[in-house]
Amino acid sequence: MSAPASAVPRALERDERFPTTSDGWALQLTRFVDRAAFRPELAPIVLVPGYGMNSFILGFHPGGTSLVHALCASGREVWCADLRGQGRSHRVDSGAPPPSLRRLAERDLPAACDAALEASESTAGRVDVLGCSLGGSLAFAYLALAPTPPVRRVVAIGSPLRWIATPGLLRAAFTSRRLAGAIRIAGTRRVAGLVFPLAGKLPGLLALYANAANIDLEEAATMVRTVEDPHPRMNRDIAAWVKHGDLVLRGVNVTEAMRRR
Repeated sequence: MSAPASAVPRALERDERFPTTSDGWALQLTRFVDRAAFRPELAPIVLVPGYGMNSFILGFHPGGTSLVHALCASGREVWCADLRGQGRSHRVDSGAPPPSLRRLAERDLPAACDAALEASESTAGRVDVLGCSLGGSLAFAYLALAPTPPVRRVVAIGSPLRWIATPGLLRAAFTSRRLAGAIRIAGTRRVAGLVFPLAGKLPGLLALYANAANIDLEEAATMVRTVEDPHPRMNRDIAAWVKHGDLVLRGVNVTEAMRRR
């Protein structure tokens, strides 16, 4: 299903950068600007995707205007941040450590925000961060761990901090930290390509990942480009988080830290 001609958004300026973290990862940072709408006095927005996904879906909509296009049309400069283990981010040092919740919040997100701010055409001096699902939780953790982050506002979409009533599927998947960290999951994108077309009849298949009622399943083959294989270390960290209830990184209870901000 294609969008009506009147709903097709303007083409955006697009360029990529690969800022390097202090522990050896080059992160994929993609900048989008609607030149006709751009307002330099507005803060740039860094978009952070969630668990088991990259930022592709943030700039794609099967029948209308994507999140990236909508934000650019409002005058914002938009940066999609693919952290380690996402998109085309890659090791520049063979010994660089794998993804973990702490590394994403403590190293990757600060590196992405600093790089976006350094290259930005905005005059605002700080960035706004919009995180989807786990991406929002990482944004909160970044604020809790960094002494003076160059962040003006954070918007979190469906982002947990404290697990109280854990969904059954999530509880089953992360019931054991040891088991969650021992199993390497591969071929997730291929499996998603098989599951997405079934979601119309069995919406529960996507309940933890997406709202099947809001998805144009005719574009499933394109949408699965956003799916990534989750890393075992990330799964182990999430299992510990679910068991504890609160997100605790570097000894800091992120839930309580955000309560005090």
